[in-house]
Amino acid sequence: MALSARLRLRGSRCFDYLYQNGRIYHGEWIVLRVALERREYLRNGIRNLPTSLFRCSVVVSTKVSKSSVRRNAIRRLLHQYLQEILLRQSIPPLNPGEKRLGHWLLLSLKPGCSDIDPRLLRQDCLSLLTKAELQL
Repeated sequence: MALSARLRLRGSRCFDYLYQNGRIYHGEWIVLRVALERREYLRNGIRNLPTSLFRCSVVVSTKVSKSSVRRNAIRRLLHQYLQEILLRQSIPPLNPGEKRLGHWLLLSLKPGCSDIDPRLLRQDCLSLLTKAELQL
């Protein structure tokens, strides 16, 4: 299952911003980059969607696996897990005129993680989100 559009982070400007300004957390199998959102970097169609506290993306390079089928399976697994985590958060509604900054998350998988148990990837993802002190 793919992430819903309001939780997904897309566009090269968003990724450039995260790589340049994001805070980095290293796990055993995953690298997490976190930055405060900058809505001006979002594409026009996405910019107008309802605000979410988190937008995220998963990067699985060919160093992880040469097989695109395997890379996509890993990406879907993490998308599903992130969707479960992010949708169960209870977000108080915004008061009129109130602005709330969200966070952008970029999960990059390290080479060699294609052969490990998916539960270990989920645990590593959760430990990184906890280490980053995100309110999940």
